[in-house]
Amino acid sequence: MKIKKILFIANENILVMDDPAFQRCMRIVERNQAQLCVVTAIKEEDIPGFNVLNLVSFEKVKKDYLSKAHEQIKLQIPMTLIDEIEVKVLLGVPFIEIIRESVEGQFDIVVKSREIQQEAISSLDLHLLRKSQIPLFVEKKQCYETSNKMICAIDLSLEQNESGQEINNQIMSIAHKLSDALDLEILVLSCWNLSGEESLHRNPFLRVDDLDLANLTALEETKNKELMKSFLHRCGQNEHLLIKGEASHVISQFMNTQHHNILVMGTFSRTGIPGYLIGNTAENIILTTHSSMITVKPTGFVSPVLRYQ
Repeated sequence: MKIKKILFIANENILVMDDPAFQRCMRIVERNQAQLCVVTAIKEEDIPGFNVLNLVSFEKVKKDYLSKAHEQIKLQIPMTLIDEIEVKVLLGVPFIEIIRESVEGQFDIVVKSREIQQEAISSLDLHLLRKSQIPLFVEKKQCYETSNKMICAIDLSLEQNESGQEINNQIMSIAHKLSDALDLEILVLSCWNLSGEESLHRNPFLRVDDLDLANLTALEETKNKELMKSFLHRCGQNEHLLIKGEASHVISQFMNTQHHNILVMGTFSRTGIPGYLIGNTAENIILTTHSSMITVKPTGFVSPVLRYQ
């Protein structure tokens, strides 16, 4: 299976043809003969005359405004491609309309450039990362093509049941679909640690000596190596890294220091309100990692945007 339908979100601060995320899209389109739709989303209250003009007058202004926005996007697309790319202007709350369009249009992936606001990830990006049920590819401009590696962050603790394996399978599935089109090599990365290791080492009441602690740590490492071996066999991969440490710290540090091209990871919450929250580990990685990333939700995840409409 290949990526066949791509939804690209135009960034108002970058011309479409100059956007690195659009350039990525075109590589996928060319390799896979995929369909590409470029969209922008406009809030009704941002249209001149909102809550000022009467309804009839405002409807005319709105129609003209949306038509001009549509033409502006088309002008940013190379003339040689204009007949091959669909352009849409969505009206409403941007993240809600983008998620609706991605699902109703049966797109395989949503692609956009990361928006930075005062050194932090933008509200739009965070909403999409949390609530999009379609895989989301957020391109970080300054990290474009800094290496030829696509890093797949796998949670080996999920390998002990079928539903957990399915999440890891989805991560590898989207990675395989994109790696060939983007000429990237896949590297599987996972982290492990001994649960409660700090307490076992420092708590005077538990009295676990260094040798026993070392044995417990060795057993945990062996278990994770076996889980990794089984996972690699199942997904047909060889290149991998298994690093001791907390995932939220290790993965961000690894991506930021090694300057790898793309991080692929699952985003889901083990607790909390389904659909509204991504896990703390995933969110910490998103906020601290400087590379481009692709986020994947579990099978059966329904965006809250769609659940309550």
